[in-house]
Amino acid sequence: MSFLSKTNIIKVTILYFGGLILKKILLLFTFIILIILSGVCVYAKDTKYKIDDIDMTISFDDSMVVFTKDTSPDYKYLSYTVMTYEELMDYMDKNNICLQAQTKDSALSMAITYQKNDAASRIFNLSEVSEENLQDIINEFTASKDYLNCKKHYINEILYLYMDFSDSTEKGQKNGIQYYTIINGFEIIFTVQTTEDFSDNLFNDIESIMNTVTFDNIEEMPQKIQEVSTLEKVITIIIEILLSLAVIMTIFIIFVAAPRREYKQKIASQKRNKFTKKYIYKSNNKNSKLQTIQKLSNKRKLPTHKENTKK
Repeated sequence: MSFLSKTNIIKVTILYFGGLILKKILLLFTFIILIILSGVCVYAKDTKYKIDDIDMTISFDDSMVVFTKDTSPDYKYLSYTVMTYEELMDYMDKNNICLQAQTKDSALSMAITYQKNDAASRIFNLSEVSEENLQDIINEFTASKDYLNCKKHYINEILYLYMDFSDSTEKGQKNGIQYYTIINGFEIIFTVQTTEDFSDNLFNDIESIMNTVTFDNIEEMPQKIQEVSTLEKVITIIIEILLSLAVIMTIFIIFVAAPRREYKQKIASQKRNKFTKKYIYKSNNKNSKLQTIQKLSNKRKLPTHKENTKK
């Protein structure tokens, strides 16, 4: 083998292995870049917000601006809302909003409200409601003109009623979603609004936020509420029985008692008429006899005093 051919073999070998090494270096470089980029994405960590009254925690990433009742007047993101600090606090207070979150371009917003009322206290936890009663609640929401639909929706084993709605504002049409639940006697509503259509990506973003919702202490329904609920059921059954009896009595009176009373009155009237006719007949007969006697007595009239004197 000549020296030239050996040199060529060495060059080819160097080029071959050099190419392999270069490819590996490029792959390693690409992998490092991907790790760095993924690290940047992960670094946009969520911020947790705790609502003490209902023992609830929710998280938002840095793309959302969040306002709570504890927001200070010098909060750096107040410029992203069209309201002043006083107007924002007044708006949240009047609408019973404990947390208001929005994107920086205000295209998407979420408001969280909660309240305790008699209905929520009786239900206590929505997940404990029977299917029949739950369907009644769904029917009430569906019958309302405010909602386009209402259906059951589970997130992390928490039962929500998922509702779509549409709202007209001065700035145009806003589409909305509500997540409704009852936890520990509190009625809790997550209201999401957007100026855009609810695309799959947008819906997934909302679901991602809802997936961060946790309740630290979900209690069982207290015994007193259960007893009151049982008593209400008994009273309801008694009222239903009384109403049923009232309906039956009304039907009886209309279709049985009233016709029978009318029939008795008719019979009594006929008897009275018959008796009256008989009495009138007897009375007329008696008068007729008296008239006859009077006529006979007139014919046998005794002579007067003058006539007796002449004789």
